[in-house]
Amino acid sequence: MQVHKIVLEARSAVFKALLNSSMRESREGRVVVQGIKAPVFEALMVYVYTDALPDGVSECIQTACVWV
Repeated sequence: MQVHKIVLEARSAVFKALLNSSMRESREGRVVVQGIKAPVFEALMVYVYTDALPDGVSECIQTACVWV
């Protein structure tokens, strides 16, 4: 998935650190995210770009907060 570096840096301290360090991600301008299913990462990017959660995600998070 291609996203805008400036958006990631502005919205996430983790991505900002990765993309502005001497780490490989900074040199290559690419971050490989492992251990997250594609639909979950896509929902995260929707949130990063819009400050809103996709339909159904909010209910899932609320349920998880009660049961986990």
